[in-house]
Amino acid sequence: MRKFKVGALAMAALVTGISMAEAQQVRRPDVRSMTCDQAKMLVEQEGGIVLTTGPHTYDRYVADQMYCPTGLDIKDAWVDTGDGQSCRIGYTCVAESRFERFDSMRILRD
Repeated sequence: MRKFKVGALAMAALVTGISMAEAQQVRRPDVRSMTCDQAKMLVEQEGGIVLTTGPHTYDRYVADQMYCPTGLDIKDAWVDTGDGQSCRIGYTCVAESRFERFDSMRILRD
């Protein structure tokens, strides 16, 4: 009976390891294999999507402010697409810096 438990545990660990490895193999769309128009359309259709931008780089791109968590602002997002363009595909969500907040409060006071 003890051998059965050890074997069952080993099998469970193997299955879990394979499942985790498969989950890590999920491929993100790669902007390097798209035209500028295709990348823009994908962001617009999905609203918010993680895209591969290089061999070891990726980022989340959004169509508009609605797809950012509360408290984050949007910033224009530019990527190099497969057709050789530097392409504005949408936005990324960014935290507003303390300095930007201070400047905007100063402008409101003036």
